[in-house]
Amino acid sequence: MSEDIYQALSRTALLLERDIFATADHRPIVDGLRATTARIIANRANTDSVAGQTALVTLYAQLAMMGLQVDLDIPTIDLVLGQPPLRGDDLEAALVDFSEDLPPGGSSRPAAVPDITFALGDTPALPTSVRVSGTAWQASVAQVGQAGAWRGTMPVGAMAAGAAAAADGLRVALPRIAERLERPTPVEAAFVLDPSRQVSVDLSDFSVSGPVRLGEVDVISGGAITNAALYALRRIPDVSARMRVLEPDALDLTNLNRYPVARRSQVGMLKAELLQTLSAEGFQVTGLPVRFDETTLPFIGALAPRVLVGVDHIPSRWCVQVAAYDRWVCVGASSHFYVLVSAHPIGRPCAGCVHPRDDSTLGNIPTISFVSFWAGLIQALEVLREVAGTPKAVTTSTNVWPLGLDGRRGIQAVTQSAVAECPTQCRASRARRRQIVGV
Repeated sequence: MSEDIYQALSRTALLLERDIFATADHRPIVDGLRATTARIIANRANTDSVAGQTALVTLYAQLAMMGLQVDLDIPTIDLVLGQPPLRGDDLEAALVDFSEDLPPGGSSRPAAVPDITFALGDTPALPTSVRVSGTAWQASVAQVGQAGAWRGTMPVGAMAAGAAAAADGLRVALPRIAERLERPTPVEAAFVLDPSRQVSVDLSDFSVSGPVRLGEVDVISGGAITNAALYALRRIPDVSARMRVLEPDALDLTNLNRYPVARRSQVGMLKAELLQTLSAEGFQVTGLPVRFDETTLPFIGALAPRVLVGVDHIPSRWCVQVAAYDRWVCVGASSHFYVLVSAHPIGRPCAGCVHPRDDSTLGNIPTISFVSFWAGLIQALEVLREVAGTPKAVTTSTNVWPLGLDGRRGIQAVTQSAVAECPTQCRASRARRRQIVGV
């Protein structure tokens, strides 16, 4: 096996080491992922719509970014609409081409007997198959129950279903990893493939109808969360925008485990330039290869009316919030298997209130594909709702546990509160301090 694959999956291996296996030996972890095969089956009725193709592409990409081998059993069919970063018109050929240009060594080796089979919508399949179904704004992943065919052009439920199902790809890989590590197979419910598990996700609180004109949007960081947010916005119909992405770094191998719009052949390209390739009619992405901080503010100039923040560095979030005190700000964040997305209207509790303390963690951050994807998807939905939806009476953050979507707290709205010790000293925090001291 190529040595590059261990680098490409190093962040995923780090996450599994720290949260599951408590070992510093990453090679058996990567070997176990690479030895796991997932099969996706779909008939024509479930692949002839934008929603169906988006569910397939999203699930395939999430599994491939984890390093799993993905086997396809789908009809020959052309892409209905573009699905960046896929190339070409034939859906299956484009997916295989993508997987061969993702992890070193590719991810398209078939298996006579796959470790797990995913069935799209109501595609006929064995009872042991995991059904990936849904509607415009809802997603379902289960081995039991009825499932309808994928229909329509609104792909939000499809993206959510693909990301939710990818968690089962990890679960089925864990015994293979444990065997190679000579460790016990994890028994915690979140890490076990359970035939009775039923995931039902409803994102209709974010629903919009008709054209959504986002106008000018600044995006701080071109990392995994931004990749996922732009992946989502680029697929939702009738969304127009002029987006400016501020990101100084170049794509490297360690990014390929969670960047859904990147390919291995683009390693070395500036991330700002990579994201510009998502531009389409009415959807303009301009990359600015500069780091956002106090020293670059004069060069960057005034921020757009809406700002999306995907940067890991917490003090940088504070810096953005201070510069955008009179702007709408949304921060997408993830840590291990947890996602937190917070939107901050003007005058409400700010990013500093939600993230009041710096995280002193040094070194690489442990990550996995579907966790970063959920952060970007929810961030994309937040900006859509802000522009087209009804303002919320109470400002809330969205918490997501991608391995716990079958529970009541899988996706949860949590009320944001101002904190007196807010590092940005925002208006809401000052009011909170006055309340505390009784002035």
